[in-house]
Amino acid sequence: MARLDRGGQLQWLKQVTTSEHPSAIDIHGAAADARGNVVVGGYVDGKKVLLDGAELDVASKFAFELDPAGRVVWSKSLKYGAADTRPPVIDPSGNAIFAFVSESLEKIHLIKLDPSGGRLWQQKLGGGATQELTGLAVDSAGNILLSGRGGLGDAPPEGELDFIARLDPEGRVLTVRRGKKIA
Repeated sequence: MARLDRGGQLQWLKQVTTSEHPSAIDIHGAAADARGNVVVGGYVDGKKVLLDGAELDVASKFAFELDPAGRVVWSKSLKYGAADTRPPVIDPSGNAIFAFVSESLEKIHLIKLDPSGGRLWQQKLGGGATQELTGLAVDSAGNILLSGRGGLGDAPPEGELDFIARLDPEGRVLTVRRGKKIA
C-alpha cells in the first residue's frame, strides 16, 4: 500500500504480508476519511497479518486504519466469510462500513465501526436465495446503498433476484427496488 501526495510523490509505502509464506491474503479495498486516515479491509487465510513486519491483532476477515503518516490507528478482526466482499465506505460521520456475503452464501453481513474502530452495529440480511453483492455506497445523509442479487429478508419474487436497496444509518432496510438485471 502506498500514499502519494497531490503531485504524485511517494509519502509512504507499507507492505502487508502474512506470518506464513506462501499464504493467501486479499485486500478488498480502502477508503479515506475527512481526516486523511485510510481504512483498509481484507481477508487472510487463517494466518496472522503483518504490516511492515509488525503483527496486527487480526485474523480471517480484518480491517485496520492508518493515519496520514502511515501509522496504525486501530485493527480489528471481523470474523466472517470472505465471499463477495466490497471495499469499505466512510459515512459523513467518519464511520467505516463493511459489507460481505457469508461463506454459506446465505447472508449479507454489514458492519459499522466508529472512527476509533469500535463496533457500532452489525446487521445480517438474507432470505430465500443465494446472496451476491455488487455495490456498496453511502449517501450524504449516511444511508447505506447496496446492490446485488438475492433476498433482503423475504424470498425475492420469481425472476427478480437483482436488487438495489437503501438502508438507514443503523442498517435497517428502508426501500428495495427489484427487477431483472438492475444490479
